[in-house]
Amino acid sequence: MKYALFIGALMAASSCFAQDKDPLYNFNKTGDPKVVKTLGTNPEFPCLQNKRTPEEVLSAMRKVDRTEGRQKQKMDNLLMGAGFESGISDVRLSNISMVTLPDGTTGNMGGCGYNSSYTQLKGNENGYRAWKITSDNGSSVYFMAKCGNSFAMNSMDTKNNVACTQMPVTITSEPKVISQSAASVKERVETKESYVYYHKKGKNKHVTDEERMAMNETSDSHPSQPLLLRSVKKAKFVPQDYRVTVTPQADNVTVCNNKPVDVAANINVEYTSEYTGNYPNSTNKTYKKVSKHVYKKSMRKMRRAERKEQKVSRMTGIQVNK
Repeated sequence: MKYALFIGALMAASSCFAQDKDPLYNFNKTGDPKVVKTLGTNPEFPCLQNKRTPEEVLSAMRKVDRTEGRQKQKMDNLLMGAGFESGISDVRLSNISMVTLPDGTTGNMGGCGYNSSYTQLKGNENGYRAWKITSDNGSSVYFMAKCGNSFAMNSMDTKNNVACTQMPVTITSEPKVISQSAASVKERVETKESYVYYHKKGKNKHVTDEERMAMNETSDSHPSQPLLLRSVKKAKFVPQDYRVTVTPQADNVTVCNNKPVDVAANINVEYTSEYTGNYPNSTNKTYKKVSKHVYKKSMRKMRRAERKEQKVSRMTGIQVNK
């Protein structure tokens, strides 16, 4: 009977010991913290060193959970102290996040041999990356990303101990279309030409290119040489349109207390103009059928006008517009 009572008391004492928080959470410290400038020289959990994703961290923890010994017991105690009732087995992927502890953070850090000491992270102005394991009750424990050492932040040191965290980035911007001015884009010329012709009797022995074009544009099978009466050119400037949007370079950004947030963004310029560098000129030709008498008379008057224009140009030295 006495032996049974002794065994029962021993089991109860062991249960109470397991439920006590790990010494990492004891902040009854006096004196200045030990300054730690370099991580990785005294790893506590080598299996957690240099992990890149929460998935890798959880996988390493699961491997420890399948073992026996001091490493599993220590990790279980640390996690139970942070609110995970069964230790490692209660940790889910959603409980793990990457944070950055700012330079100057104080707290208890674990080390090789599963001891802990009151330390201050000092010497890296960019901070110290750590995996934050947060339970459903809001309590947390950290594991330093570089060395795998456990870390409990001193909640009393409100000046230094505000962890930087990763927050999603969303840039809201309306796409803007920018058109280049007429002076910087290519010119497109539209020409309208008016011709007269008469129907030639008999078959043409020698058909010129102009006569062949008139045949294609009219229903006349034997048109004369077309006579150009009017040519109007109209220049159009075709603008080049660009669609400009702004997007973040990364999905997340590091946010720290009392520090400006740097958000790197990409300015995307997309060419959306109707044309792609080929701006062809166009010519619209119209043909009017007249009598041979009107055609010949018009031709004589046109030639007479051309001779007068040439005479004016010679007298003034100025080219007359045609």
